[in-house]
Amino acid sequence: QTLVPDIPTMINGFSPKTFTTDYDGVVPAKEALIRIHVKYQNSSTRSFYVCDQCGHLHLTSSGDIDNTLKQAQQAGRIDQLSESDHWTRKLS
Repeated sequence: QTLVPDIPTMINGFSPKTFTTDYDGVVPAKEALIRIHVKYQNSSTRSFYVCDQCGHLHLTSSGDIDNTLKQAQQAGRIDQLSESDHWTRKLS
């Protein structure tokens, strides 16, 4: 299982924002992929890979769709998480 850090990060003066205002520490890459689809509802991101050059995880829109993402889409999980995120932000 590939894990990725969900922590505050600064890259050349740029600070990427998270799915929520909280950081979860280390999360499975497959969960991070689902979070991308929740945050960016029309995301073309299909999978992820570990880069041979830098060793970091990269998202990709090419190749086969990740099975966990496909199952989450078919089960309506992404829609449910999107709705939950919408109301959490609206009521905060």
